[in-house]
Parts: sequence; C-alpha cells; structure tokens
Amino acid sequence: MFLVILAGAIFVLGGLFIYFFGNGEKEEEILNGGDFSILWARFFELRDGLVDLAALIENPNDFSAGKFKYSFKIYDENNILISIKEGESYADPKEKFVLFEPNVAVFQRTPSRVIVDIENIFWQKDLLKERPIIDVLSAEKFLEDIFPRLVLTLKNRGQKTYENVEASVVLWRSEDEVAGVSRTIISKLGVEEERAITYTWPEAISGVLRVEAFFRLP
Repeated sequence: MFLVILAGAIFVLGGLFIYFFGNGEKEEEILNGGDFSILWARFFELRDGLVDLAALIENPNDFSAGKFKYSFKIYDENNILISIKEGESYADPKEKFVLFEPNVAVFQRTPSRVIVDIENIFWQKDLLKERPIIDVLSAEKFLEDIFPRLVLTLKNRGQKTYENVEASVVLWRSEDEVAGVSRTIISKLGVEEERAITYTWPEAISGVLRVEAFFRLP
C-alpha cells in the first residue's frame, strides 16, 4: 500500500514539474503573411542611357515586414533582360510606400517594361517602425521650366526631431498615369520646423495634376 501511494505521489509531482517548467523549449509562433500588392512599377527615361525605377507597394497584412528583398528587372521589347537592380526595405502593417532606384544604366538599349519581384519577407508581429508626422504645406510646380523642379514646403508636426527622412514624391497626370518619381533624404527636421525641399528632373514634365508625398524613416 505504501509503495502504491509513493508511486502516485511521484507521478503527480512529475506532472506538476512538467506543467510549470516544461521541457526547456519555447514554442515559436509562425507568421504567414500574404503577398504585397504591387500597385504599379515604372521606368522613367533620363539622359545618357539611364533610367529611374519606381514602384508603389502596399502591405495589406496585419504584420510588419521587418525586412525583405526586392529586385527591379528591366526588359526590352523582345522580352530580353537588360538589367537588374536589387535592394532591401521594410513595410509596416497596411503601409503604402515607394521603392525607388535612380540612375540605373540600360547600356544604350531601349527598355520596354519593368517588373518588381519581392522575396524573403521576414514577418514580425509586434514590430512597428515609427512613421514621421510631416505635413505638406504647399507644392509649387515648375515642371515645364528650363530647369524642371518641384518645391514642397514641409512642417514637422511630430513631437520629436526626425533624422534621415526618406521623402519620396509621385507626380500624377491622372488617377492612373504616373509622370515622374523622385526621392530625397532630409538629414534633420526639428519639431515644428518648416522646410522647403526641392526635387529636380533633367527634362520637362507636362500635365501634372497632382503630387503625392511619402515619408519614411530608415
């Protein structure tokens, strides 16, 4: 009888030990986000066999993509690959953002289309990058001048100074026609500071009806 009671006590204690302390292994949650939405991808011809590449991307998921790799692939009219430009970025949940690669060589060939591939997405549930709170106070367009340019006046509405802000702009001729894209880096923007930012292009751009700006931190 004593042996039976002792065995039962050992069994119960063993079960409690496993319940509270486990086997030393922590179960990892696997996040399965869906694909990004590539809203559009474009190339913009420059001088001397160079193009700018841009794409508007949206992360429709409730997870952050802490890091992912992307590649722009440029093809000619015969569907022959001209060039590949690769990079890395991130995406917050539900974020819409611009991927931009300037001055990409096409080696005197004529591009016909560009596609964007996105891979190696590292999903993270609790990661949320800080988004700068910046207002566009005005947008002055001098896009058809001899020296085409766009001047945005910005104001930091946040409660802190922002550094190395990626400030991208998209020029729209209509709701579905993109006329140009550019990006600059704002090294520092203090609290409540107003700043005029100038974007330039090598050739005149006509018919721009709307300017859309995107701001991100590195």
